[in-house]
Amino acid sequence: MRHNDPFAWKRFLLSAFSLFWLILLWVSLFHGPVYGPAAVFKPLGDRKSLVVSADPALVRAGVRPGDVIDAGRLSFVDRMHLLEAAKGTPLKLPVVVGDQTRVVVIPAEKPASVEAAVQRWFDGVTLTFSLLLAGYLGYRKPGIMIAALILFIGGGGVSWPALAVPLAGLPDPLYFAVLWPISILASIFPPLVLASFAIRLPGDESVAEKRASIRVVDGLVLLGLVLDALPYSRLIGNAYVAAAGLIVIAACVLSLRYARPSDRGRVGIVFAAVMIGGVGYAISMIIETYTGATTAFFAYATLSVIIVPVSVAYAILRHRVFDIGFVLNRTFAYAITSALVLVVLAALELLAERYVNTLTHVEGIALEFSIALVVIVSARIIHRRIDQLVDRVLFSTRHQQESALRRFATTAQFYTAEEPLIRDTVDALVRFGRVNAAAVYLAKGGDMECAASTFPSAANRIDENDPAYVALRAHREEVDTNEFTTAFPGARLYAMVLAGRLSGILATDERESGEDMPPDIDDAIRRISAAVTIALAAIETDRVRRENTTLRQRLGDIQAV
Repeated sequence: MRHNDPFAWKRFLLSAFSLFWLILLWVSLFHGPVYGPAAVFKPLGDRKSLVVSADPALVRAGVRPGDVIDAGRLSFVDRMHLLEAAKGTPLKLPVVVGDQTRVVVIPAEKPASVEAAVQRWFDGVTLTFSLLLAGYLGYRKPGIMIAALILFIGGGGVSWPALAVPLAGLPDPLYFAVLWPISILASIFPPLVLASFAIRLPGDESVAEKRASIRVVDGLVLLGLVLDALPYSRLIGNAYVAAAGLIVIAACVLSLRYARPSDRGRVGIVFAAVMIGGVGYAISMIIETYTGATTAFFAYATLSVIIVPVSVAYAILRHRVFDIGFVLNRTFAYAITSALVLVVLAALELLAERYVNTLTHVEGIALEFSIALVVIVSARIIHRRIDQLVDRVLFSTRHQQESALRRFATTAQFYTAEEPLIRDTVDALVRFGRVNAAAVYLAKGGDMECAASTFPSAANRIDENDPAYVALRAHREEVDTNEFTTAFPGARLYAMVLAGRLSGILATDERESGEDMPPDIDDAIRRISAAVTIALAAIETDRVRRENTTLRQRLGDIQAV
């Protein structure tokens, strides 16, 4: 993290938000045993259910087959205890008799069906990956867009009623204060919040209509959060889910409309993921309320919260939708392949142990040596292939940018006029360096004077005692403007040094993604700085030479007269 990072608190908040959902996820997956009333119920809708069968003890307490239980008449706390409880928890069963309701209190004694361990571990591993990925994106590009993504993954992946078991020991007021907000964020709200994510897909933020669309969509999302906190029937709930799906579709369509033509193909990847994940999530939720296909709904919900972040990550890595310098690099690839090699080595060792006892001492040593040799050779081959694959698939766009900058550094030396050279230098920095703006300052006397700039506002002249200017003269190294109180525009300054003298400065703004300058791009800009400095000196030398030639010709003409 950079010194004086203005996004530090946002990075911390989004990382903590992702960790919060990750903790809830694991608690909801691996809680204690679940118990309920000793009866079988058939859902009737609107929180009502029919008693199909009941144990003798429950019959003696006054609950018989054919009775209707109306959980909608219970408080939130009592309803959650009835849904999932720890053993021995007192449960209230509101039995409907005509227009009257009789509440029967019985202990939770019947073990509830438990999700298969394989399914729980699958959900735990895949959703953990999704939340960690979203948390990393939040750290690298903090903002509402990634906050919405984290909320969708966490809220959609957490089975919030399961939290009723580990929280059962809390006093009722605290139990309500903890579980009720989570129930709002993790029920119908997750698919709707994707609208705030989708509307912020890359586009021309200067378009007034897009800014207005963002405000409208965010307003609808906040309204949905309020409505989700109100009690509603199954019909109203399904209408709300359907409306949420329509809002997500509208947000995706608007994002495609406002996207730059060059970005529409890239945005389309995330668009498809949001449609599959968010809208499909909403549709499966409606189907589940009418059919009771809970297993199918949870399977699709898990699929949804995997599809969206993975597709976003693919768009980031392969198509540079956000141009984030991702953590997956050669070091990471080497770590993964090394771990795989160790697993293979361990497996071969286990297999060898089963047969080595039948071999002689010399044969055993030869076998061990052969295994080690095979693993070492394989590791080198795998490392090289993985390195090439990662480099080709994930970082090809960045290599193209770096190559374009380096080509311009070579081209710059062949300019013969100062104005087009400076103009094209600024254009190359913005286009290939993927920075928001750039400027070139040249030394005029002791001060620096702006020769060209694409910044909305840039000082025309910088005093020689400006702190960043002094630092550049002293150290001849790149300067982060966040570390100084300076009149220079942008985020990073590059020294243009000729014969030990600071002859100019290249100023670049933040990367379009807001991330730190990648080392390879940083090095390419340094090369441009050096090349432009030499080119400007050559142009000035040629100009002086031409003036001297002209002057000598004039003097010769005067002497001839």
